[in-house]
Amino acid sequence: MKREGQMPADSLIAHLVENPSWRHQIVRIIGQVKYGGGDFFEILKTVSQIKPADKEEWYKSWNDLAHRKREQAKSELEQAHVYTASSLFLKASNYYRMADFYLSLDDPRELPTYDKIVNCFKNAWVGFDHPIQEINIKFQGESFPAYFLKSGKKTKRAPTVILMGGADSVKEEKYFGGALSCIKRKMNCLLVDGPGQGFPLRHLKRYLIHDYEKFVSAVVDELEKREDVDSKKIAYVGTSLGGYFAGRAAAFEERLAAVVMWGACYDVLSDIYNYFPPIRERIRAILDVKNDDEAKEKLREFNLSGLVEKIRCPLLIIHGEDDYICSPTAAQKVFSQAKCEKKLVMYKKDELGSLHSQHDNADEVSSLVFDWLADTFKNSIPN
Repeated sequence: MKREGQMPADSLIAHLVENPSWRHQIVRIIGQVKYGGGDFFEILKTVSQIKPADKEEWYKSWNDLAHRKREQAKSELEQAHVYTASSLFLKASNYYRMADFYLSLDDPRELPTYDKIVNCFKNAWVGFDHPIQEINIKFQGESFPAYFLKSGKKTKRAPTVILMGGADSVKEEKYFGGALSCIKRKMNCLLVDGPGQGFPLRHLKRYLIHDYEKFVSAVVDELEKREDVDSKKIAYVGTSLGGYFAGRAAAFEERLAAVVMWGACYDVLSDIYNYFPPIRERIRAILDVKNDDEAKEKLREFNLSGLVEKIRCPLLIIHGEDDYICSPTAAQKVFSQAKCEKKLVMYKKDELGSLHSQHDNADEVSSLVFDWLADTFKNSIPN
């Protein structure tokens, strides 16, 4: 019998990777293979060589693979093989992310590894067939880097989707987690890290905040300045802990035309921190607290109580019954309290898509999300 907070023993990834310590991260990156985030057999070969729960070996194995891909990319670039180089740089970026995953923020290897994630991703742009540019989001006196991917839409202004991850994601990873699905549907896509994530966490020492709507509003402010953005058709998509950010943004930021909680979170303390103990160390780090008591005290502010009812834009909630990181009850709670136009997609136990963030059915769910957004934009008021 599956215990609360545990991955089901008969899930598909258990048949692919016997090592239970790494299952979630492996299914996560396998779901990104289609979008250029890795090679299936490289991934399985690498993880098969790592001893269970050996974080040092995890780092070394993924770092070595990432380094090889980066060096291959450089060699291909010297030969003007830009598309091959681009593909290799993308894999290297995501493999460095895997190497970085279990490093603590105070580990001297962490920041250089993170910077390689970013640099390899930017180097991959040489072979992109879609426009991408780095922009800055001004928030509380500092600049937060973001990537703006332009849609293929011929008209001047296009719908735009803000895409953000959760407690352990970086904006570069979200390229493999929805960005390509978005621009294929003629929508712009903005990839950005907020407080407690990516660049702001590491380089600006900006830690997690409960009132994430303030940062999202700063993002919308920046998008409204652009001549290629339809300001009446801006949406927000948040995955994992980003689902909590999505709820806050939807309740407060009236300029959003649609919001997707790709993994709902109603109360971070009960739905994530208490529900999945292995994530506690990470949450404490991004909160900048020293112990469990401080974390729980700070997390009391991180909830949607009294806010869901304020959401007015269309809302899509996606969750899985086998989610072992964020309680599935959060999705039902948000859905029952929302008074706006709403849709709940709950993947059943042991069905593909039932795991956290639907990493076990990434392509289908990505299509669901961005088709829903495209349809929602079609029915909204044109700018």
